[in-house]
Amino acid sequence: MTDIISKTKKYFATYIRENDDIYLLKSHVPLVEKWVNRLCDKHPEADREVVILGVYLHDIAHYPLIKGSDHAVRGEEKAIKFLKENGLSEEKVKEVAHLVRSHRCNDIEPQTIEAKILACADSASHFDDTTYLDIIQQGRVEYGAGKLDRDFRDIGIFPEVQQELKPLYEAWKMLYKAYMNLNKKL
Repeated sequence: MTDIISKTKKYFATYIRENDDIYLLKSHVPLVEKWVNRLCDKHPEADREVVILGVYLHDIAHYPLIKGSDHAVRGEEKAIKFLKENGLSEEKVKEVAHLVRSHRCNDIEPQTIEAKILACADSASHFDDTTYLDIIQQGRVEYGAGKLDRDFRDIGIFPEVQQELKPLYEAWKMLYKAYMNLNKKL
């Protein structure tokens, strides 16, 4: 493991220890890394170091919660500052910053293979985690149904991943529909 990756993992671990991890990033990020490694194995042209740095920095600005603020925008700023302070080259800092900013496929679309891998891995990780169930338990069923659709759209960056996860997507869709129907009756 390179020194910068080791430092970034420690930075992330400290961040989690110092904050109330309401989004369960401590369990989310290792799942993203699992998907990233799988996708990097299929795409050896990708710079794995850049993508792994993106894994540990993509959600680094969720906390503290700031209503109406995009964690990807704040995270990009934090990632740049951290990586520059730790001596990463200007070129690689820009590459990782793009991953952090574009991982949500929101205001900026992923442009590089590395950014596409992280965006897909982030969304794919939600399908084999408790993310959607956690959202239901928070009473945000309609939000969760929309997130499910956005995640399915975003894993389409790699059609083979979308095809593989389609059965889980359809199962989650049925579950959300059942919860929405139940909520209408209550």
